[in-house]
Amino acid sequence: MGGVILLTNKTKKTMIQNKLRERLKLDFVRFKYKKKDGNTRHAFGTNNPEYLYKFFNVVLDSDGKQKASDDLITYYDCDKKGWRCLKSDNLIDILV
Repeated sequence: MGGVILLTNKTKKTMIQNKLRERLKLDFVRFKYKKKDGNTRHAFGTNNPEYLYKFFNVVLDSDGKQKASDDLITYYDCDKKGWRCLKSDNLIDILV
């Protein structure tokens, strides 16, 4: 069968969601998603504890972890200077 792997839309979406979660832990990330009202939101955020403290004086709780959820992605919004979350399925893309 030639070794071709076909990915479903659900699989692709899950891969993008996981990529965003991983990138948020390491760096600042620009991404976009669909809000509850249907509008598209461009976001700039991070979950990197060092960056949160250095640039925003935000300290995570003692274990530095957030609740894991497949349904939600939580991030610190660098523009709004506050915590935000989005439904994983509403993620549109990670921007460069």
